[in-house]
Amino acid sequence: ARPSEEDFAAMTRSAELAVAVGVCLICVAVSLPTDPSIDDVATRGWGPSMWGFTEWFETKSMGLQKKKKICEALDWRQASMKVLKEMPAAGLFEDLKGTSKWEISGMSIVDKEIYMIYDNLHQIGKVSERFEYLASDNALIDTDSPDTDEDSSFESIEYCEDTGTFLMTREAIAHPEKEGIWHASIVEAKVSGTGPYHTIRECSLDYDFTSGNKGVEGGAYIAKDGKRYFLGLCEGNFCKGGAEGRDPGNGRLIVSSFVDATGTDKCAWKTEKVISLPKTMEFQDYADVSILGRKIAIVSQEEAAVWIGDFDPDKLDVKGPGVVYHFPRDPECNTIYCNMEGIAFIDEYRIAAASDRSKADQPYNCVPHDQSVMVFQLPSPVVQPDPEPTPKPSSQEM
Repeated sequence: ARPSEEDFAAMTRSAELAVAVGVCLICVAVSLPTDPSIDDVATRGWGPSMWGFTEWFETKSMGLQKKKKICEALDWRQASMKVLKEMPAAGLFEDLKGTSKWEISGMSIVDKEIYMIYDNLHQIGKVSERFEYLASDNALIDTDSPDTDEDSSFESIEYCEDTGTFLMTREAIAHPEKEGIWHASIVEAKVSGTGPYHTIRECSLDYDFTSGNKGVEGGAYIAKDGKRYFLGLCEGNFCKGGAEGRDPGNGRLIVSSFVDATGTDKCAWKTEKVISLPKTMEFQDYADVSILGRKIAIVSQEEAAVWIGDFDPDKLDVKGPGVVYHFPRDPECNTIYCNMEGIAFIDEYRIAAASDRSKADQPYNCVPHDQSVMVFQLPSPVVQPDPEPTPKPSSQEM
């Protein structure tokens, strides 16, 4: 029997509905990211809409090509570091001082001890190079300063062998008189065992930053010819924020010298010059720096990589071309060490590193290795360059 007009209309509506549902499912399946981040969810949603799909697809394709270029085009044995040891910060200290966030931002190695500072804490972490789970010699060293209500904003820590003190850098503090200007601030402190460390002084670095969150991110200390020098690593390219600060290959290192307080003048670190880092360091950001003899290492959080080049301690200069080493990646070449902030040479074969807390908009694969301390083997040992020969005096000078 032929269906009635009512039955035929119902069948048509059912067929149209099935086709619509099928199209929607295809749209969703095609448009969903394989490794969605919070940002994908916030901007695109999980619905069947195709608005912006072309732009999203092109972006993802470019990212995939870049990943393939890094992992497949390079000899990965010579391009990637190998993790030798790793421990989450929460596993290092028996007394966690009531914290569950470990925003590790810098590290320094002194007499086979790793000293770490944190963006959110005022304590200094101290662990052995052979760091073990809840080892008795691991400690969180308190400060004797009562002013600890706010986050410390510490970004780097350097040991001063000539004075036996540490320098701890706050990234940027608003200038009291210049609107829209920020200066880094350098705390000098004395650490004695595991008792509270004592702040000796806090001095401003006189370099003007125009962004409050793109100041000094890492540092190194050099004492020579009776002067004390601090080498401040700018987080952004050109020492700037915004799009200009993300323009790769324009890293900067601020060389400053210490001036003690006299009369009414406060202590300060006076800028002597700004080093333009080699263009071969094509990083979007710069997180920390470490010096070993005539070699220098600079780590990038965004690139999940370390650049190692030549350092001239006499001229206080950095030279390329250098070499870039990548932190390990997963089998799909996704970045898994996403938040590397601290770095310190152990020797010519190994380098220690530390990771910050992962951000809310980062993908899930960034979480397992965040808030941790690691040791990596370099693909090739660091070879110290020969020092430049001292120029002979001319006949006119003799």
